[in-house]
Order: sequence, then structure tokens, then C-alpha cells
Amino acid sequence: MSVPAKDEQPSWLAACAEIDRDAPIKVFRQIANILGASIKAGELAAGMQVPSESELCRRFGVVRETARRALRELHEEGVIVFSRGRRYYVASADGEVNPVLLGMPRYRKIASAVAQAIRSGRFPIGKPIPSEKEMVAEYAASKGTVRRAIEYLRQEGWVFTIAQLGSFPESEDKWPDWDV
Repeated sequence: MSVPAKDEQPSWLAACAEIDRDAPIKVFRQIANILGASIKAGELAAGMQVPSESELCRRFGVVRETARRALRELHEEGVIVFSRGRRYYVASADGEVNPVLLGMPRYRKIASAVAQAIRSGRFPIGKPIPSEKEMVAEYAASKGTVRRAIEYLRQEGWVFTIAQLGSFPESEDKWPDWDV
């Protein structure tokens, strides 16, 4: 697996233009399929917040009920879970979300998602992880939050940074034992 190109977006964002309103597959199902594929690819990791109804409406140009139905489909399939604050989160393999992740600060959730991508090979050793700018766009977070996540990954032994080149995954023997 390779690191996304600098101008590449998460697949669900890139697929927004791919909605075919004349297709036999309903629009809400197309959106659910796009988000499901992004979850399966690890772009949205277990415990991460799923884009809100408002975000889906804006990105896909649909009404709230269409966005709501797409999220409801994924929820019924056990791919996402509904939690406090009327938010959806990506479910873990067992169909739940670790309550620790829900109470975790945003930078730690981002760090957890990046660590999971490193462990899965999506961000291979020897290749840089996405830049701050890419992570700001992918995780809809501030630059400060992303910097804090990268610093946390560095402190924990997941990445090392080379000035002007970026942050790279550490060798597997240096990874911490904590579950991602």
C-alpha cells in the first residue's frame, strides 16, 4: 500500500463527484457504499467520528434525509455506532467502539488512526506519513491538533521526523504494544 499523493483526498471526499443520480442504486446507498469503502480501506479507523449529516449534505449535495438514511444503513450493518452527542463513530471489528476512544482527545484519536494505518501497512516503513496539510484535510482538524498527534506518535515510538522531509514510520521493533 502506498501513501496518498499530496493532492489526494480521503476516498469518500474524492468520490463525492461520483454520485450518479440516474443510477438504479439509490443515492443514500451510494453514499453508504462510499463511506463503507473508506472505512474498509482504513481511512476512517475504529473510534473515529464519521462525517456528520451536515457534512455529507454539503459534500454530496443531498438533503438531510438522504444523508441520515446513508448513516442509518451503515449503523444497521454494524459498521458505525451511534453515540453521545448525536454522533456516529466507526465501529471496531466486534461492532462496538472502545469507550476509551470516545473520551479521548482529538489528537489522540488521530494518532490512533495513524498508528493503525502504520501497523496495517497503509503507511509503509521508509515512506513518509501524510503531511500536516494532508492530515488537516483528512481528519478535519486544526494544524495544532495534527501537530500534537504527530508529536504524540513520535513520543510513543510510532514515527520519527526528519526536518524538511516529514515524519516516517519507525521500524516494527520500536512500536509500542498499545492497541490501536
